[in-house]
Amino acid sequence: MRGEQIQGRFGVPHEKESIKLGITKDIVRTVGMNIDWWAWDPVATEVDAIYDVGSSTVGRRWKKEITIPVVSAKLEQGVMQRNDRGLYTVDQLRLTFNVDVIRNNISKQRGTTTTDDDYFSQDPDRFLRDRVVFRTTVWSPAKFSPRGLMGDDFTLISLELNQVNPEELVNDPQFLRYANYNPFILGV
Repeated sequence: MRGEQIQGRFGVPHEKESIKLGITKDIVRTVGMNIDWWAWDPVATEVDAIYDVGSSTVGRRWKKEITIPVVSAKLEQGVMQRNDRGLYTVDQLRLTFNVDVIRNNISKQRGTTTTDDDYFSQDPDRFLRDRVVFRTTVWSPAKFSPRGLMGDDFTLISLELNQVNPEELVNDPQFLRYANYNPFILGV
C-alpha cells in the first residue's frame, strides 16, 4: 500500500513541463500568435517633473522589443461614451502565455532571472509601464493573473491590457509610427 503523499513515475515537475510543452506544440504553434513586448527603461527615460509625461527632448523610453508567442488573445471593444468632450473608447485585450515564456523572455530582457514562485510575489506591478504591440495597436498592461496551479507552480499567465489610444502616444517617440493608426481605414 502506498502513502498518499508519495508521487509515482509522473510527479508534479514532469506534469508541469508536459502541460507547457503540450500547449506550445498543440496551440501556440498551430493557432497562436505573436506580440511585441517593450520593457520600460527607467534609466533612459526623461519625464517632465510637473506633468509626469515624457519630456520634449528625450521622452519616455522602452528597451528594444522582443517577439513573444501567446497561446490566445481575446479582444473586447470598449464601450462608446458620448459626452460634451467628444467620443472616447478604450478597448481591452486579454493575452494568455505559457509561464516559462514570461520567465525566459521578459526577465532576460530586463537583465534579471527569477523563478516562477517569486516572479509575481516580489513585485507584480513592475510591468505596468511596459507596452505591448498587438495588430498595430499599442497596449498597456493592467493586471497579471497566474493560472493553472500545479503543485506550488503556475503553468499559464493571463494578462489584461488596456489600449493606449493614438493621441496618447505623441510624447512616446518609439511608438509614433502607431499613432497614425486609424481603425476606420482598412489596410493601415
